[in-house]
Amino acid sequence: MSNPYELEIPDYTSIEYTEAWAMFTADGKSNAEAALILANIWYFNNAHAHQLWDRQQEDREEARQAKNACLAELKEQEEAVRDKEEELARREERKKYKNKYTPILNTPLSDAPIFTPCHYADAKIHSGDYCPLFYYTNKGHGNNLSFPDLDDGTLALIHSESGDVILQVTAEAKAKHCTPDEDLSWEEFSESDVRMLHDIEHHSWEKTRIDMVRSFWIEIESH
Repeated sequence: MSNPYELEIPDYTSIEYTEAWAMFTADGKSNAEAALILANIWYFNNAHAHQLWDRQQEDREEARQAKNACLAELKEQEEAVRDKEEELARREERKKYKNKYTPILNTPLSDAPIFTPCHYADAKIHSGDYCPLFYYTNKGHGNNLSFPDLDDGTLALIHSESGDVILQVTAEAKAKHCTPDEDLSWEEFSESDVRMLHDIEHHSWEKTRIDMVRSFWIEIESH
């Protein structure tokens, strides 16, 4: 169906419509009256064609909107399914590679070297026994290679003064290589007390006992 809004009314007064006039002039109408009647008929039919055209365009527009809505809904459903699948995949990956997704704390790295107490000193602190501060100095840490369960009658690996590693009875090694607390230099005391305090906290001593040790060393350092 062509667009009736674009049609132009024919010139019914022209001679080419002579035969059409005859239908009306037979009843006594003039040629001009016959041409007017033909024009009115055209206007009537064109107006009806307008209505049909408008209804047709409305139906097409409704169909187009319904189709677009259906496509949009289908696309939304597909995206929802895809998002769900991607989320499940991410969860599975996070579960499989936990370390990969563990957040890294934004804290500066410490410039201080990591100090791990020797086995002998760590065992003493763990059991709550007295341990000389010497084992928490750089010198004492390097000279002690014994194990936590060694008693005074066992052998220990000890660095000799020449730098060699030798076997020596633990009791003798302690007596020979362990500097008493009162003979430590101020520098050795300062490096050892913090390290021992950290080890004490690591082995979960009672808070009151930890505070007492900390206060004692602070009092010494303040003089």
